Amino acid sequence: MMMDHQAGRSYVKGMAGGIEAYKAGDTTVREEIFENMIGYVELLRSHIAKENNVLFRMADNCLSDEENKELLAEFALAEQKHNGNKTLADYVSRIENLSVIYEI
Repeated sequence: MMMDHQAGRSYVKGMAGGIEAYKAGDTTVREEIFENMIGYVELLRSHIAKENNVLFRMADNCLSDEENKELLAEFALAEQKHNGNKTLADYVSRIENLSVIYEI
C-alpha cells in the first residue's frame, strides 16, 4: 500500500511538471501528461479496491460496533469541514473548466 502512495506522488509530479512545460509552450508533453493521468487513474482504482476488499474488512473485524459508529461520525465531520457544501456537479464543473484551460 505504501508503494502505491509513492507511485501516486510520482504520477502527480509527472502531471504537474508536464503541465508547467505545456504552459511554457512545450506542446510535445501532452502525451506525457496523458500517460501520467492514465497511470494515476489505474493506480487509484487498484488502490481503492485493495482498501475496500482488504484493509477496510480487516478494520471492520478489529473495531467494535461503537467504534465503527464513532469512526463514521468523525468521517462525516471531516468531509463537511473539507468539502463544505460542494456537490458532484461542482466537481464536474471544475474538471470541465480545467479541460478548457489545458485544451484536453
